[in-house]
Amino acid sequence: ADLLVYATSVPGVYSADPNEDDDATKYDSLSAAELVDAIAGLEMNAGASAPVDLLAAKIIERSGMRTIVLDGTDPDRIARAVRYGDHDGTDVIPEGAGEEPTYWAADEQ
Repeated sequence: ADLLVYATSVPGVYSADPNEDDDATKYDSLSAAELVDAIAGLEMNAGASAPVDLLAAKIIERSGMRTIVLDGTDPDRIARAVRYGDHDGTDVIPEGAGEEPTYWAADEQ
């Protein structure tokens, strides 16, 4: 596959649990290694909830697959992300990949 859409109940990856920390910042994009580091930091805190579990983050890092972590409670939100690259989630961009999505994202909406 060229894209993994990781649909969760939160709108992306944050610096801390946004339900517990008002100063939590959402990341617009991360490298896969940064995702692993961010998730590992969240999981160190007892009771914290991470949008991606640590094992999944490590698999994403190892696979080198472009990934979008987004709020998947609305199916249309997932469809827009896949078809057009349009989303408010977090892009996980593999090493060596450009900033732009690959051929799976069409230019027209």
